[in-house]
Amino acid sequence: MPGESLDGMYTMETFVHATEPEAVLAGFYGVLRPGGRIALFEYDHEFPDESSEEMAESMRKINKLFLVLGIMPYLFVRLFGLESHFINAEAYGGHGRWRFVAISASKAGGQE
Repeated sequence: MPGESLDGMYTMETFVHATEPEAVLAGFYGVLRPGGRIALFEYDHEFPDESSEEMAESMRKINKLFLVLGIMPYLFVRLFGLESHFINAEAYGGHGRWRFVAISASKAGGQE
């Protein structure tokens, strides 16, 4: 992508997966035009009270639950061609169990 070619960019629950966040931010900065805007909507992935072992056990349970509650129904919906009868929505019931961080910024140098 050409440098300084975008007026704006938006990420949602993607930046937290970057293995080299500084490089990703440098890439964002490089493709934004002066005055361009960026908005990041990410979940807070800090778990200061959990060890790696506790977190791994929690994720194992979550993945097993997702298999039963998410993937299995999806396979039946897909098998019978019923996708158009269902909305694509997040697991709203758990929305109070996680935190999100919203960040918005402008690249310097644009006209105000």
